[in-house]
Amino acid sequence: MAATRLTSAAMTATASVMLPRARRHSFLRTAVTRSRAATELTVVGIVATVVSIAWTWPLVLFLGSRLPAHPNDPTLLSWSMAWTAHGVFTGNVFDANQFYPFPDTLALSDSLLGYLPLSLIGSGPVAAVVRHNVLYILVPALCAVGGYALARQLGARLPAAAFVAVVVTWAPWRVAQGSHLHVLSIEAALFAVAALVRGHGFSFTKGYQPALVRPKWIVIGWLMAAWQTTIGWTIAMPMAWILAILCVLTVVFWLVAGRPAVPRRLVVANLAGGAAFAVVAALMAWPYLQATKLYPDGLATRLRELTIYSPTVQSFLAAPPNSTLWARPTAHFRDQVYGSEEMWLFPGVMIVILAAIGLVVSRWSVRARIMLAAALIVTVVFTMGTRIADGRFTYMVLVDYVPGGNYSRTPGRLIIFAAIIAAVLAAGALSRLMDLAQAGLGERRRPWVVVAAALVCLVALAEGRSHTVTTPVTYAPPAYAAAQGPTLVLPSGSQTDTTALLWSTDRFLPMRNGYGGQTPQAVNVTRALMQKFPDAASVRDLQSAGIRSVVVDLRRLAGTPYAGVPGRPVAGLPVTKRVMGPSILYQIAPR
Repeated sequence: MAATRLTSAAMTATASVMLPRARRHSFLRTAVTRSRAATELTVVGIVATVVSIAWTWPLVLFLGSRLPAHPNDPTLLSWSMAWTAHGVFTGNVFDANQFYPFPDTLALSDSLLGYLPLSLIGSGPVAAVVRHNVLYILVPALCAVGGYALARQLGARLPAAAFVAVVVTWAPWRVAQGSHLHVLSIEAALFAVAALVRGHGFSFTKGYQPALVRPKWIVIGWLMAAWQTTIGWTIAMPMAWILAILCVLTVVFWLVAGRPAVPRRLVVANLAGGAAFAVVAALMAWPYLQATKLYPDGLATRLRELTIYSPTVQSFLAAPPNSTLWARPTAHFRDQVYGSEEMWLFPGVMIVILAAIGLVVSRWSVRARIMLAAALIVTVVFTMGTRIADGRFTYMVLVDYVPGGNYSRTPGRLIIFAAIIAAVLAAGALSRLMDLAQAGLGERRRPWVVVAAALVCLVALAEGRSHTVTTPVTYAPPAYAAAQGPTLVLPSGSQTDTTALLWSTDRFLPMRNGYGGQTPQAVNVTRALMQKFPDAASVRDLQSAGIRSVVVDLRRLAGTPYAGVPGRPVAGLPVTKRVMGPSILYQIAPR
């Protein structure tokens, strides 16, 4: 705060000397506003970081040895970030070392390429785990800042903006996605919308103000949207749809209004920023489109699973089992839905109450409320996937006709955007309620209104509290360090191969193991044959695939289909066997 006061004083002195009186006052108002906004965002970022550390405790104490929630996806994402740093220097970012020898295998899941600056720090499995966990703690803080900035730009009061920061960052439905960093990473989308709204000089309280158009912020907004596409398509794809719809609506409103004059700098900034977004999005989409052609079975699998993962009405009343506040009260509804984190979509009570009030009592205009309500209804319907009329007029339209619409098998993740819309409605309600309460109270009692609003934020924050679960990381045994690539690690399967991928971050040996939205059929054949390894059929398959080493991790073998592998002889086979501590290394002679 002291630094802020000194900066403001310096600006005042400079302006008094250099500017005429009329321009001096305008400059000072702008400088003070910018200083206040920067201070607010800094405070929000610091507080959100502290809350994130507390809400993920004790993860910060085990950054290199444990991973949050179910370890499968966090382990995969740890490998993904490490691979992107390696791939950038080799020139083959999407030709990852998994599912050897198939190409473009990174495109079978979100790449997290947008976190490349962090991915370049350190190397090896421990560094990969640390990077993931640091991001896991920092991403909520970034989301809170993005949500706060958006609400403030739209015209929300400070406590109402803080409420938005809380409910888009910590909510029961987000607890359910605790193992999916790529789903939780919505900060770039929030920053993008906040910057675009600011750049266009728009708010829900004052509408469009041409004098406040800031081309720089428009370009920044489009670049933030481009950044989101480099993190992953789980969030970027629906964000792109929403931005396209907003662009169309803007043109429609402009035509209805009689085509009023538009500042040229606004048009130029949108064209330049939009072009940059389009180029980045196209470059990121290309390998995913290629993967769709290379692995056509994946589309059929996603379509089959789409119905399974389409939420029911009960899903919106089901909180995850590790939710501190809502696990028990919503257990009945949780038992009625498919037992997956994709089906636990309870948004919290406070956001529902305030969003409902916001339809009637709000700082926002009636038109804004109607548009938000319509957007919320449409988003919720699409979130339900195929549950309404088999999705023929909703989600299946995206799947059948919209580019990239068939990428996701989990429509429930659209709850992210429904929650943001509901949060904006709630912010309008909370801001207006504070206005009305303070108008009816004396000067001394008005601060109590702020206290009451702060309590609302704390209750919402408590709704997002969960029992933090961390899982120890299994690092490579001696046999893997001695292996030569291409290699295969046993046990192998969708729930075990991410561990092998993490080990590979030391040398990035090509490996038959892998994990993603789908698995190449040939890899499934190898997994099945390896249950009899070492025998003639399994060895022939390995030789055909070019595999030179098989590593058996005895620590994880019990209870798997590969438990009998260590006791089988290799006599008469082109295979050599070495027992190395809690692991075995088999070397396969080439054909």
